[in-house]
This record gives sequence, structure tokens and C-alpha cells, in this order.
Amino acid sequence: MKHNPVWVNVGMAFVLAVGLLSLAYQPALALPAKYFVVYGGSDSGTCSVANPCSLAHALSLAQDNESIYVGQGIFTGTGSNMIDITHSIHLIGGWDGVHGGMFPTTDPSAYLSVLDGENARRVVRIEPGLSPSIVGFTIYRGNANGTTADCHQDATINGCGG
Repeated sequence: MKHNPVWVNVGMAFVLAVGLLSLAYQPALALPAKYFVVYGGSDSGTCSVANPCSLAHALSLAQDNESIYVGQGIFTGTGSNMIDITHSIHLIGGWDGVHGGMFPTTDPSAYLSVLDGENARRVVRIEPGLSPSIVGFTIYRGNANGTTADCHQDATINGCGG
């Protein structure tokens, strides 16, 4: 049986093209979410630049490797901890309250973001085993009420740190 060289070449070119396209095709990687917080923000919604939310709401939405940008203001809480970090998130203070996108504008000295324990509660509690980053904040008046004497040896961490 004799093969027509033109059809063999076309077939080989087609196979080669499909192979190269399959190597070049990479599914789009989803970028980690960004949440935006302002003082007095809502306790609902998606925490977008256009509709920023409360710090508590953003913390309830954020998953590992996602970022929360916090605007200017003094943020307080009501529980035994002002905030509980339950995922390895990026908590970033000093957001300008306007610019989001790929690189939100932050300047902690111009847009002061304060986490205030009001001398009544621990300011930040991080679940064991997590690696969050917390930058651009003034942490003020934390109080864990000193109920544990040896915090560095106590596995429960109750009463340790402010």
C-alpha cells in the first residue's frame, strides 16, 4: 500500500499542532481573594472595594492565603478576643479606602489602622498551627487578664498575651 506523502505530512502536522497546543494550554489559576474593610463597614456582602465590610465579616470569609485590607480607623471588639485568626491569611492595615485591584494602596502612617483591645480583651488570637501575616497595624491596649502564669509552657494559651 502506497501512502500519499502530502496526507502523511498534513496528518503529522495536525498531530504536532494538537500536541503543542495541549502543552501550551494551562488552565487559569484563580488569584487568592482580597477583602476590603472600613470602619463602620457592613456585616454582609463580598467586602469589595466598592462595598467594603466590617473586619469581623471579612475574617469570616477569608480562607488560607487570602488578603484582608483594612482602612483607617480604630477597630474594637466585644468578645474575649478582639479578632480570632482561623486561617493563614494576610491581614494588612493602612489601606487608603479607595484603591483596590492587583496592588491595593496601603500606607500605615497616612491611614492609621488600630486594633484596640480596650484594656478588656486580647487583641489577636491565632489558632495553633497557622502562619498568618499581620502588617500595618497599631495594636493597642490588649489584655489577656493574666490567668496563666507559664504561657510559654501552657498548651491551652488561655490568659497568655495581649
